[in-house]
Amino acid sequence: MYKSGVKSMLLHDGLTYEVNITDAGVVSFGAIHGATKKGRLQKHLLYEDEPVMTDVNLTTNPLKLFKQVGQIVTDWVWKTKPHTFSFTSSTDRKIKVYRYLAMKLLKKLPGYTLTEYPVGTFRFYRKA
Repeated sequence: MYKSGVKSMLLHDGLTYEVNITDAGVVSFGAIHGATKKGRLQKHLLYEDEPVMTDVNLTTNPLKLFKQVGQIVTDWVWKTKPHTFSFTSSTDRKIKVYRYLAMKLLKKLPGYTLTEYPVGTFRFYRKA
């Protein structure tokens, strides 16, 4: 089902998110379009060509979103058994929720160790 790289779409709170895992194991995700009760996703005027836009203050339950993303990552890891994979918080404000995701993933993936360096960058390594 999963190749070494993955591109998935998921719907959360009226927003469509794109989840990407590169062949090198770099995980990224972000909102690409939609609207919630709190407002419509807007492109930043300075970065109109960016495909991913900020969803800060738009989603009502970010932990549910992270659970969905975590499941995609977990499925990919179990199927491909990469030596390493990583993800980085896009802002300081999101570091705590990314750390939460990293700790949840670590519990589901006992064959991996986790480092956070620099702050907000989470790297998983398969144990020998």
